[in-house]
Amino acid sequence: MARGRKTLYRDTYPTIAAALRRRGYTLDEVARVFGVYPQTIRKWANQHPDFDVALKETKDEADAQVEDSLLKRALGYDYTETEVYKSSTGGKKTVRVVEKKKHIPPNVTAMIFWLKNRRPDLWRDILRHELEGAKDGPPIEIKILGKDKLGKEDAGSGSD
Repeated sequence: MARGRKTLYRDTYPTIAAALRRRGYTLDEVARVFGVYPQTIRKWANQHPDFDVALKETKDEADAQVEDSLLKRALGYDYTETEVYKSSTGGKKTVRVVEKKKHIPPNVTAMIFWLKNRRPDLWRDILRHELEGAKDGPPIEIKILGKDKLGKEDAGSGSD
């Protein structure tokens, strides 16, 4: 005789989970939709390979689409827009279709975001500086220069 509580898992869950992940849902959000804890989602993924695949592969697909869109936006792109004009004069109806070539220029913010994430070695905001004193000399003295509380220039030492 089986012990424990009956599982809430259903055969339709992989399809639902895949649709949610394609829309960018996190595992916590998927769990909320199913009305379970995130640990349950992980347990189901371990017990049901099709559910695990649905969670992982569709997330990767969505991420790839966003990456492609970000790159496209960073570089700029051309597209064709179709406009349909309908008119009627003297009982005669006419339809005119006009295709216009449009250009979206490169987006600097998208470029910066792409480079900071793909090439952090060259594009990170934080630079590391290392100081070394003489091997036989005294320790390096650090002074913090700035204004004191009254707005006067202050050249105090870094050891408060």
